[in-house]
Amino acid sequence: MRWPLVVGALFAGLAVAMAAAAAHALERDLTPQALAWVETASRFQFWHGLGLIAIGTLARTAKPPPKLILPAALLCLGVVLFCGALYLRAFFEIRWITVFAPIGGGAFILGWLSLAILCLRRPVDPG
Repeated sequence: MRWPLVVGALFAGLAVAMAAAAAHALERDLTPQALAWVETASRFQFWHGLGLIAIGTLARTAKPPPKLILPAALLCLGVVLFCGALYLRAFFEIRWITVFAPIGGGAFILGWLSLAILCLRRPVDPG
């Protein structure tokens, strides 16, 4: 299961790029509220990108590998819905899009909970 590693690294890199774009290139064009949305989105995207990297690493190193597709998919969905909604609101002033942010937040929560449940049910032997 390599895709969480790749997607996690891409999410983390894109989070840095989005924060840098907002803070430097677009600072004069964005309202303080829009800058705050980008900061929140990029922070959540970065941390969940690292979470995906951790899930991918766990899947590749554990013997036998645990079934981590659900937590990984939920974290990805959370980034797309939560962070995506905040970015679209900040950069394009699409107000209605923020209805997806709570769904993305719920996906984040369910992703972490499903990971915790999986780890409780099946102890992982890292080597």
